[in-house]
Amino acid sequence: MNEEKQNQNEKEKKQQETVDYKEKWKRALADYRNLEKRVVKERETLVRFSNRDLILKLLPVLDDLEEAVKKSDDEGYEKILSKLKEVLREAGLEEIDVKGKEFDPSVMEGVQREDTAGETQSPHLPAGKAGSPAPGAAAKEAPGASPAAGEKKIVNKVVRKGYNLHGKLLRPARVVVGNSKS
Repeated sequence: MNEEKQNQNEKEKKQQETVDYKEKWKRALADYRNLEKRVVKERETLVRFSNRDLILKLLPVLDDLEEAVKKSDDEGYEKILSKLKEVLREAGLEEIDVKGKEFDPSVMEGVQREDTAGETQSPHLPAGKAGSPAPGAAAKEAPGASPAAGEKKIVNKVVRKGYNLHGKLLRPARVVVGNSKS
């Protein structure tokens, strides 16, 4: 009888071990599947943003070409600009529309403030390489651009266009800010 009880205990113990191993296997399989999904997602992100540095280097060229189109009647510049914009758009570049909108420091850098009397204040630009803020750097607001009570800061002029790449800030827009009564 004692031997029979011992065999029963061993059988139950082995069944419990089997259940434990099966649960561990299921967890390991789920972890592996989650890892596969994460690797695929990271790879897609890497591919989407692999051209980021090249596009950042092309933005000053785009700025210069847009300026040349404004100052020239040559249709060739317009065609080249149009083709370049289309290529960049296909690569995921999107212009940030800021003119006439409320100042948003998450996508804009205030470089000048115009008050309602027409006076302007020109702050010093942040230290760093001119024309290309550090990636991920917080956009800056022009000093003294704090509105009085009941006034909103509105973008009066775009000094340099800002861009998103696949929905993430690539370059903040540099803007002149004015106050507007709300």
